[in-house]
Amino acid sequence: MNNAPPSQITEPIDIAALEPDEAWETLSIIPEGNEKQDFDMRLCRIGRLPPVHPLSQYVSGLLLRICDDPEVEVIIPEADIGLDAYAHPKIKKIVISKKLIELFESEEELLFVLHHEWKHIQLGHSNR
Repeated sequence: MNNAPPSQITEPIDIAALEPDEAWETLSIIPEGNEKQDFDMRLCRIGRLPPVHPLSQYVSGLLLRICDDPEVEVIIPEADIGLDAYAHPKIKKIVISKKLIELFESEEELLFVLHHEWKHIQLGHSNR
């Protein structure tokens, strides 16, 4: 796992070779400072579903039903981060894994998790 500062991270990650815990750490442990830039660089290294992907659009549409802040964004990583969802309040990002989304049996379950993560952002909870 390479925890070097973003300015020192140059090599791409082979997302297929990552264990779920390694992929999760790549996005979830963001050092203080320029959080948005660091998050974006780490996200580029492991990949994400594009915002125009049908699953991204569906989940973003659900978020709009419960969240009144247009700056909040849902990220679905391409890498396997296991069954997980978490919020980055300072940069207004919600990260949710494809595996977790696929596990839900109803839209209400997905809405519950999105609402839970949105509350972390709304209340300014730390992701540390």
